[in-house]
Amino acid sequence: MVIFMAFCPKTVTFAVPFNNPTATYIIEFKGVTVENGNSTWCYDVTVIGNPGLSHWDLGVFKECKELLEEKLISVKRNGVELVKNIGYEIGEYDGVYGIKFEIGVEDKESPVTYCITLKGIYEATAVDVAVKGGPTTAQKKERCLMWPIL
Repeated sequence: MVIFMAFCPKTVTFAVPFNNPTATYIIEFKGVTVENGNSTWCYDVTVIGNPGLSHWDLGVFKECKELLEEKLISVKRNGVELVKNIGYEIGEYDGVYGIKFEIGVEDKESPVTYCITLKGIYEATAVDVAVKGGPTTAQKKERCLMWPIL
């Protein structure tokens, strides 16, 4: 099955801290797979340098809050399912409404793969992403990474 992928960015890069970078965070859309009417959207997160990534936020549109909660089947980090409100949260964080991945990434463990499985098959759109590393201020980029239109 082919999912229509409108022109959407597949990689976003952040220099952290913003004014005097000592680390680079790269979040790359790795693809979507469809099985039994469900879709799994995966992202590799790479950290080069310090500070490590303490958490990151993958945006959805606020209007889709109920749909995200209803459609979400699982969130995994390197194949291990994360528990809601411990490993991930849904809400508004760092200026982005969506999924906040609470378990970050250190330079030595990169890349780490995060996968989100949803009920249904979707077209793609570009959404906001935010990152936070160590004691630095969170950074946000708008419409910078591929995610499904719920």
